[in-house]
Amino acid sequence: MLELDLATVRLLDEDVTVRREAASAVDASELVGRYALRQALLTDEDAEVRAIAARRLGDARDGRFVSALLEALDDPMPMVRDRTWRALARLGAEALLPHAARAVRQESVWWVRRAMVRASASVAGTGAVGVLLAALEDPFWRVRHAAVQALAWLGAEHEDLRQQVRRAAEAGEQAHGPMRSAVAWLETEWRAVASGEVGPRPFEAEGSATQQRVAVGTAASSRTEDTRVGDTTASTALPHSGGQLSSAGPPSPPVHSRATASTEMEAGLTSEDPAVTTARLEARPAGSLSARELVEWLGDPHEPLRVLARRRLLERKDPEALRLAMHWLDEPRVPHAQDEARALLERLNVDEVDLATRVLAALPRPGSLAWAARVAVKQGHETLLARVRTLASHPEAAIRRAALSALVFDPDSRGLVLKALDDEDTAVRAEVIGAWERRPRSTAAVQDFASALVAFAPRATSLRERRAVATAAAYLEASEPLLHASQDEDPSVRAVALQALASLDWLTETERQHAESHEDPWLRAAVLDVDSAARVCLADSDPSVRRMALQLALSHGRALASEDPSFQSTLALGCALSPDPWIRARAAEQLRPENGDAELRALLRLSRDTELMVRTAAASPLEDCDTLDARLESLLGLPATDAPNARPGASLLQAVHDKMPTPEASILVRGVESDSPPNKLHTGPASPPDPVSADSPPNKLHTGPASPPDPVSADIPPHKFHTVPASPSEPGSERDIPPNKFHTVPASPSEPGSERDIPPNKFHTVPASPPEPLDTRDTRQAAPPRQSTPDSDTDLRIAAWTWRLRRADDTAFARLRDALLAHAEPTRVVTHLQALSLTFPDALFTAEPELARLRPTSAPRQRTTPSPRPAPPPRASSRPLGRTGLNVSPLVLSGAHLTTREPFFEAHEAGINTFFWEPRYAALTQFLRSGRGPRERSVIVAGTYHSGPGAIRRDVESALRRLRTSWLDVFLLFWVRAPERLSDEDYSALERLRTEGKLRAFGFSTHLRDLARDALARQPWPVVMTRHSAAHPGAEAALLPEAQRQGTGVLTFTTTCYGRLLRPVPGAPQDTTLSSAVDCYRYSLSQPGVSASLTAPRNRRELLHNLDVLSRPWMEPDALSAMRAHGERVRAQGRQLDTLVRRAPGGPREALLALLEEDGPAEFDDLPST
Repeated sequence: MLELDLATVRLLDEDVTVRREAASAVDASELVGRYALRQALLTDEDAEVRAIAARRLGDARDGRFVSALLEALDDPMPMVRDRTWRALARLGAEALLPHAARAVRQESVWWVRRAMVRASASVAGTGAVGVLLAALEDPFWRVRHAAVQALAWLGAEHEDLRQQVRRAAEAGEQAHGPMRSAVAWLETEWRAVASGEVGPRPFEAEGSATQQRVAVGTAASSRTEDTRVGDTTASTALPHSGGQLSSAGPPSPPVHSRATASTEMEAGLTSEDPAVTTARLEARPAGSLSARELVEWLGDPHEPLRVLARRRLLERKDPEALRLAMHWLDEPRVPHAQDEARALLERLNVDEVDLATRVLAALPRPGSLAWAARVAVKQGHETLLARVRTLASHPEAAIRRAALSALVFDPDSRGLVLKALDDEDTAVRAEVIGAWERRPRSTAAVQDFASALVAFAPRATSLRERRAVATAAAYLEASEPLLHASQDEDPSVRAVALQALASLDWLTETERQHAESHEDPWLRAAVLDVDSAARVCLADSDPSVRRMALQLALSHGRALASEDPSFQSTLALGCALSPDPWIRARAAEQLRPENGDAELRALLRLSRDTELMVRTAAASPLEDCDTLDARLESLLGLPATDAPNARPGASLLQAVHDKMPTPEASILVRGVESDSPPNKLHTGPASPPDPVSADSPPNKLHTGPASPPDPVSADIPPHKFHTVPASPSEPGSERDIPPNKFHTVPASPSEPGSERDIPPNKFHTVPASPPEPLDTRDTRQAAPPRQSTPDSDTDLRIAAWTWRLRRADDTAFARLRDALLAHAEPTRVVTHLQALSLTFPDALFTAEPELARLRPTSAPRQRTTPSPRPAPPPRASSRPLGRTGLNVSPLVLSGAHLTTREPFFEAHEAGINTFFWEPRYAALTQFLRSGRGPRERSVIVAGTYHSGPGAIRRDVESALRRLRTSWLDVFLLFWVRAPERLSDEDYSALERLRTEGKLRAFGFSTHLRDLARDALARQPWPVVMTRHSAAHPGAEAALLPEAQRQGTGVLTFTTTCYGRLLRPVPGAPQDTTLSSAVDCYRYSLSQPGVSASLTAPRNRRELLHNLDVLSRPWMEPDALSAMRAHGERVRAQGRQLDTLVRRAPGGPREALLALLEEDGPAEFDDLPST
């Protein structure tokens, strides 16, 4: 039997930080650890835990966990889905391809779609061409780039693939789309490879102008991309309207050009800068714009523009405009658009039945149909319902699915819904399966669904369908489908069937034994019964199975006690040895001191456990025992040096070994015979006792182990388990089964309606039943002579004395006095008694001067000259911010990631006086309000994402109110992307605010250095904040000289190039030293004209590292040249990625796997400061 991996126990802890650490620490080389990671992947509440589990399962490369990873592709968090695609790629799981075909159009997060594209190509090769072609139409250029990378490599060796790509590009709808542009580049690449020449790469480095031109295709009219979210604007991504049949299918590709444009557009309403567009739209009445323009802006990355467009659409009260907005429901790949459309429909100011009628009048798109169908069901509108039922038989699968998504909630449409199980489309059948997983409310509906699913069993193909069939067969007690499901290839389906067969007593002894000894904990748990529970809770290799077995055994304690009165006591004594503190705590709850000396000793030792929940559980029965003092005195009054003899309760504990022949039971028996403490197995040797404070509760007085404790949750999270009947003879009893994706079955054949409504993938349940009361009969025997007192017995005596003296009354004082003056206790016990004397009133010691001298006292403090405080680190000299008259620290500290005020105080003490603030930075807001130091010595940099004099003034005054200050030192126009944003009107508005004393300086921030240089030529902007790093040094020639000549203060950001400068680059010399964030800041600060650099540390550790810049904010000349060379290598790295795709020695799979590793989002602990 494998020893229990304590990391798998910590994976069940209620503390998320413990679970995250455990997920990384589980031994994945052992099968037990991989099963624990599967459990975490599918059931843990925390997305990071699930993501870590997915990554580690992929690293383990065990094909047994492919089905669990495929199921995790439906995880609600993108981080988990991303890690799951990468894990499946490592496993080479070709089963991912059908999921990829759906995700390429339905996945809402671009970097998850990119991982999906590369995973598909690496696993399926040319078989993934359909996914890759669909990805060429993606709204985000990085996804399209990933598809072109894969097609470039695969097409170089496969003529059939090249022809298929050409035919797709020649389709009429792609004549001017991004696919056509991408294929043009691919043709050049393929010809170069065929001729043996070094041809042009499909793209340059990610982010380069060449790459963006190719990725965007011929969309010359689209504005500069928002690299944070996507590159396709709402105007180019809005799905086609119209009532053609094709519109009912998947969303149409983005439209990249239009033959017509509205008069307002031609008049210059839109701008490359969305803040300018927002200001212009704000100035116009709602009726002056077409509905389509407003609907397009629902998908804009700029939140103020989206909010304003939604408000304008509501003001119009135009049902046709709302119908147009519903088209976004069919395009999940454009960020925010779908959410904005839903928000618009939730705040309707028109009659929803009228709108639904308009939608259903013509053939609607799937998203619009789903909304209208829900309205019809909710309102019970028969005319609309009739139309929806007709559409449920439409030739287009997407239309059928949309109709069924609402009809599953209509009782009168049940027959039509169940008939959909015969649909040829898996997605359509999934709507029926989902309704079953949610459990219909009425018994008749459950019966109908279960019967239909059992009849559907021979045609069930997907894992979800087979599992639904198994749960339905369990409900109906249909033996043939259950027996068939018990042989399913997926363990979750087998577990559902096995638990039903076991509850119905339809398993042979051989089948039961095979399941009980199976490697998969789901199968072992599925056949748990009362007879095996006592053994399993002590011996199973999976902690969750142990916990379920203990729950089952305790829930049947009363029935088992009638056959064996000592069963529950024996079980609790055995579980007191468990390495799982949750099990030790449950064991303590079952023990009673009045039941005998063995249980008293176990409780005393558990009261000194390293885990709080165990100590608390042990304290409860000890406090409730009316005869505790007498029993403790009997235990403590035993002679200390007499020969050993038979111990009370030894025969009872021998039963543990007889009934449960496990290592724990054997140790327990040996421990009792030698008086060794049960928790010695997991708590380690006790350390010297700590002094006890007067208000310490008795259960706090423990000396602790030599090794660190393993924190474990006090309670099994209820969502971890499902319930199944304990046995057919006990219809009211339940037991826990493993936390997988299968569902509940009826409590007994006689109670068909007793199943639980458990939503899929949630795993919620309630405890099977409360533990039965213990048999409280007195099993005490005559106290035998005590043996000698080893160190383990010393711990027991410490616990006993703690509880005996807990009241600190006169009787307890007499016992304390006798024990201390008798000088018969071991040294550690005496030390502990002396500490306990501090809990007694001082008045009791006035008549006992000898005893008073034994009380611990603190050593008198010697008066010494206080040591001088260490000198603070040298404060960096401030640097002038151009000609603004402001002096700033070399680093400008952003409040983006820090969540408490303390790091800001530390930074201020170290010499930082300049802080970058936005309204959402709560901790920085609190720090700036605290008034630490004179306000004149702090420099606050704030700004606005809006445009227009009125909006600028509004944001300035809002910032002043939030910060409770009279002025802002620097106010920037954030993220400027068009010259219109830097208009004369806005400049004059900022100048007036400075004249009024509300601003001391103002400026703007931008990524576009040419735009910044031209702005300085038009107006004397006092401050500019721009991108600059060793990887993006263009500002050194294009902007900084002009800024320095005009006296403009320059702030820089992204000096680490989003962390790329902090990572090694392939091809660098062997002796190259890896750059640090401090080096990146010093490089930027060493450039003439740069006043300060923005830093945004995520935690105190990163902050303290970055503060090293203050001692020397410049870089030595030789280091500057090395940094420039490193930046050039980083800039060239993107070009090398394409070389990797074309000439990777390991072939396309290895090349794409390398890209998956390189381009993935960093883990939480790996993200660099920027």
